[in-house]
Amino acid sequence: MRTILPLLLLLLLPAKALRPQEGLFSKPPGPVRAKKIWDKAPHNAFTDLTFWKGEYYCVFREASAHVGGTNGKIRVLVSPDGEKWTSRALLEEKGIDLRDPKICPMPTGDLMITCGGSDYSDGLQEWHTRVAFSKDGKKWTPTRRVKGIPPNNWFFRLTWHGGWGWAAPNITDADPWTGRVRSRKRRTALYRTRDGMNYEVYLPELPLPPPACEVTIRFKPDETMVLLAREGSMSRRGFLCLAKPPYKKFTVRIVAHGMGGPNLLYLGKDQWLVGTREYPYERPTGKKGTATVLLQVDETGAFRRLLELPSGGDTSYPGFLLRGSTLWVSYYSSHQGKTAIYLIKMCRE
Repeated sequence: MRTILPLLLLLLLPAKALRPQEGLFSKPPGPVRAKKIWDKAPHNAFTDLTFWKGEYYCVFREASAHVGGTNGKIRVLVSPDGEKWTSRALLEEKGIDLRDPKICPMPTGDLMITCGGSDYSDGLQEWHTRVAFSKDGKKWTPTRRVKGIPPNNWFFRLTWHGGWGWAAPNITDADPWTGRVRSRKRRTALYRTRDGMNYEVYLPELPLPPPACEVTIRFKPDETMVLLAREGSMSRRGFLCLAKPPYKKFTVRIVAHGMGGPNLLYLGKDQWLVGTREYPYERPTGKKGTATVLLQVDETGAFRRLLELPSGGDTSYPGFLLRGSTLWVSYYSSHQGKTAIYLIKMCRE
């Protein structure tokens, strides 16, 4: 494993300008209409989307602040058409701040939610991945800590492929009782699961910088595994990692754009859609603050800015859903005052 970082330095390439390609977003999308679908809590944030059994699902965290405050709860909204949304469930765990929920159908046909769970009762005491399961989208099991991942580590997103659920937690070697880091060695590892509850290590260390986090895993039609990670340091840049089966050897490319709650969707022809936060130092001339933006990224790490969503302030963490030629994007933003959940629909052609 000690050869990983030198190898990483050799593989990192500077970003290049990306040219439009036919059949993708051949030209930047025009203005879009953002529909506010929820703002009932003081702070509504960190979204995800899926379509299951004829309904659209959107999940997010409700709390009093981005970090801290009252313990976060997970709201589940449903809609038959994406226009009218109603609350289907509210997941909560006494004494635990639930955050960054992700929702996905399982190979079994059930629906599952993953999220982080933190205990702030006396400073940060613990943080673990939680999961909840449902057979009808209405009744959910209590949120429970997953098994097999070292204590006080959690993953950002779970992706099912080939009967396995894949995730990449950041391992901090923290003390399971105090939450204190026992060593300075941090790493991002690759885990997998058959049932969403029990996990096994597949690759103990990915070729990423120690602070890397918020990893999303996707698969191409040719079975290539693709990871998008946030560096986690002040640069906040992204890393695109690719591996052919058996997923033991990764090629890494820099995406020289800030990442905040990033999401990844395959567009075809080795092109990817990335949704992320854009930071003030990256903003086009004359624009201030932050925004949620969509990027088109190729597998060298080159990108072009496609679209700035109506957003600002505390914003990002988009959910993606592609239904036919229509792209659905959920995200949160505070550009209209309090943080609220928004949805856009756009044609990708």
